[in-house]
Amino acid sequence: MCEKIILTELENGVLSLKLGSERHTVLWHQKYNLPVTTRGHNFMNPNTGLLEHANPNEIVSGPPSIDIYVHNLAAHPEESGQFSLRAGAVGTVNEVVAEIGAQVARGAYSIYSLNVSKYQVTLIIESEMRYAELKEELSGIARRATKQSFERSKKAVQDAKTIVF
Repeated sequence: MCEKIILTELENGVLSLKLGSERHTVLWHQKYNLPVTTRGHNFMNPNTGLLEHANPNEIVSGPPSIDIYVHNLAAHPEESGQFSLRAGAVGTVNEVVAEIGAQVARGAYSIYSLNVSKYQVTLIIESEMRYAELKEELSGIARRATKQSFERSKKAVQDAKTIVF
């Protein structure tokens, strides 16, 4: 079965690839700096204009995906030792940091260290939260940032120039 492929160029020059009813922008082709579809690992080769298969070693988690790593220096008294969690969010690093700020403001945890780059957030905290509770807090950050990004993307796609193949 042949599915409709839509390559959308947004006003800021970012390319979005839509395959069938799914929109994919989380997987990224390292060499060509273009989105790769989740299903089939396809990308639009800018040199040939053809849809090609990307090898697994050419694919990275990329823009707009933000890698979030959280390490808790303290733990709930009934749980042993320190622990770490990792999640991914689709959005901007600013949205992720704003969500972290909201959690700190309501007393969820204390920040020991926060390091931020364009696509990565490393958060070292001190909290007596249980592992499951902290995992839910981290999932909340990812969900809310992803929702904000989705709403922004939906508007951008409505305003975009679209090419159908």
